[in-house]
Amino acid sequence: MSNRREDQTERFGATLSRQVWRAHCTDTADLGSALPDLVQELTSGRDAGQVMTASLFRWDQRLFLYLETIGDNPVDSLTAPLAPHLLSWPGEQRPRHWVPMTDIFHYHRCLGADQWRRKTPPDKRTARVLRLRPQMASSYIFLHYQLQEERPAGGDKYGLISLHDDIMFFYAEEPTIVEPPRYAGELSTQNTPGDWHTLMEPHFLPWDDEGEEALWRPIECLFSL
Repeated sequence: MSNRREDQTERFGATLSRQVWRAHCTDTADLGSALPDLVQELTSGRDAGQVMTASLFRWDQRLFLYLETIGDNPVDSLTAPLAPHLLSWPGEQRPRHWVPMTDIFHYHRCLGADQWRRKTPPDKRTARVLRLRPQMASSYIFLHYQLQEERPAGGDKYGLISLHDDIMFFYAEEPTIVEPPRYAGELSTQNTPGDWHTLMEPHFLPWDDEGEEALWRPIECLFSL
């Protein structure tokens, strides 16, 4: 399996990493003053061929950063202008401002920078958040992995669901790009259920606020490049 993926990387160009990071603003955060410097930092990374795209989303005091980078580009360096406005998360070695969210579902596997590069810039980057019942996490991940590998490239090429604690973050781009798969999935079975939405409903945890029924919450995109 590893040799096959290495061959694909050689065919489709340099290795590209898709990442989603989560941060939390301080009570006195003034992101408006920091955003121009952040955009400049990320734009410099893009111009240097280190960053392919980046989007920053905000929901209350929570920040979500979607990144696609080539090579070793530490998130703290790329987002240094935001540091004074972020709380620290505990870590095994040192406190950090950003914690990684785990990729638990993607429609397309990124094979390399050339294969992944967009032909035209997207009109819009969107994100939604959802709460996952902790006791249903293994079921949700299992079913999504099954769908992902039984039906590769079955939806939006750039769509991605990531998880941290009980918060799921769904990144997407518009217009939706659907392409035939350039690889075989890891599963040869066909066990993905047909009644998908009904099956998913018990996995989700309602929000604490009253009068809002939507489980998937759209959140604000502060900037994208």
